[in-house]
Amino acid sequence: MDVDSNNNGSEKLHALEEKLERLRNEERIIQRNTDEFYALIRSEPYNKERMTRKIEDEDLEMDRVRLEIKKASKELSRLKGEAVEPDAGIEETEAFYPNKNFHTYKKYHFKCRKCGWEGLGADTVIVGDEINCEVIGCPRCRWLIEHITFPTTAEVLKYGTAEDKKKARARLEKEKRSKAKWDERWKKHPDLSSPGQLPDIDADEIIISLREEGIGKTNTKDDIWENAFLVFYWGEQEIWRVPAWFEYYTSYLAWGEILKEKYGERLVDFEADETVDLGGDSSSAFSKVRAFRKSLSKEE
Repeated sequence: MDVDSNNNGSEKLHALEEKLERLRNEERIIQRNTDEFYALIRSEPYNKERMTRKIEDEDLEMDRVRLEIKKASKELSRLKGEAVEPDAGIEETEAFYPNKNFHTYKKYHFKCRKCGWEGLGADTVIVGDEINCEVIGCPRCRWLIEHITFPTTAEVLKYGTAEDKKKARARLEKEKRSKAKWDERWKKHPDLSSPGQLPDIDADEIIISLREEGIGKTNTKDDIWENAFLVFYWGEQEIWRVPAWFEYYTSYLAWGEILKEKYGERLVDFEADETVDLGGDSSSAFSKVRAFRKSLSKEE
């Protein structure tokens, strides 16, 4: 009987450990998706509303996964005989507020996990903001209570004041014009997507330089990317160009693979300056670019 109990306990431990690993992997995937959506907002501003909705969906999933991780971790600790600290005056079911948004949170009840204050969202205070949400806090100790997503344009058009709706419609028209201009640029200067687009080069060793041209200079009102390009050069000969945007290192890596496919071992470098527009907000961008360039080098 004791043997069976031990076996059952071991099986439960193993099952919980596997569940935690799956949940943590899911958490990493959700975070990676969210990071990519934020990057798209910065590089494609006309897609802000669609990407914001995707981020909101990922946030809801993250809340669910983290709550499951918390519960599974507690159960695992109990099975191992470890001490489990109780939540600070709040039940697990109240740990997250995934369905409360900008238009509804003020009528919901919240409880501060630090000092125990209780009240409606209308009584909370704004303690910060992020790209797509406000951070509400406790009016007594200013401890973070929740992240509340900003309204989407569709929500403003449905729930906003007449003035808010007027501004939202104007913003939609501006984004529509921006998208049309962006699409026209890419139509005129299509992306490098296959080796067949590149010219033949008669050289034993080939160095391609990727240069930023026109970035950071406002050429037309409200559009700093109007005449900004990323230009491929062999020596001083231009071989390709595409419209520029912020945080393009992932495309640099994709273009590098296309260059390798076209020129083979003759490609010994794909030069790129380590600028803020290349790396963007990524902490690993430059190391990935350097690693790719090193892989092309014939030096030991």
